[in-house]
Amino acid sequence: MARTRTGRVATPKPKASPSTPRGQMARAKVAKVAPKPKAKPTAKPVANALKSQAKANESLASALKTISSSQKKVADTKRAVAKAAPKPTPSTRGQMAKTKPAASKASPKASPKKPTSFGAGSSKTISTSGKALANVSKAQLDKSGLSLTAYMNKWNKTGSRPS
Repeated sequence: MARTRTGRVATPKPKASPSTPRGQMARAKVAKVAPKPKAKPTAKPVANALKSQAKANESLASALKTISSSQKKVADTKRAVAKAAPKPTPSTRGQMAKTKPAASKASPKASPKKPTSFGAGSSKTISTSGKALANVSKAQLDKSGLSLTAYMNKWNKTGSRPS
């Protein structure tokens, strides 16, 4: 008896019997299977395919006609609405441009503030562009002969504008 690389005694594999799956595979390999003849295509499937394609094309064509007719109806409706609407005359064109939408009337707007000029009013500062500036004009500084800092200090002490 022959030994394997691992030192074991090699035992011969039993021959496959026809009843085992291995034996059936061996028989299948030996037996030659005759190829089945291929069926020749007939003209009927092609003709049927062409007929079904023609029916599909007809249904698509009818669908397109339906769509185009509905589009024509929409276009006709738009034309009818345009004819029914009064056309602006030269005298009303300017009025139509000047009219405001109803939504803008509903929303209250803040009253626009007049730009305040420097040197007027009793407040000592004016907010302009988010900055607090002294409420003194250049003419008032020239008339008083004081610098801006001296003018504001004197105004704070006396409570009235220096002259």
